Amino acid sequence: MTAMYAFTARFHSFDGTGAPPDIARHVQSTADPDDGLEHIYTESTPFGVYAVLFMNAPGAQAAESAAVGVCREALRRTELRGWNFTWQGPERELNAMASW
Repeated sequence: MTAMYAFTARFHSFDGTGAPPDIARHVQSTADPDDGLEHIYTESTPFGVYAVLFMNAPGAQAAESAAVGVCREALRRTELRGWNFTWQGPERELNAMASW
């Protein structure tokens, strides 16, 4: 059985300049179906691009490992040269039946 987990990462350029790239597109296009990436939400700020990754996995550790993996893979793209990410965490299991 799997559950949905949400993770937050902040993508930022090393020098703090330049227009933010389309992080969501790069992360989604590098993810394999087995990674369990269901959705990514991004928001550009003066401090970088914040991304919330919604991962479907059998447990928190598997979800976090897959989320970090797709972020790292996206940074290998030429368009993201000079960018890095800071893992914000923590994981949270999402329950559609529970209220927040």
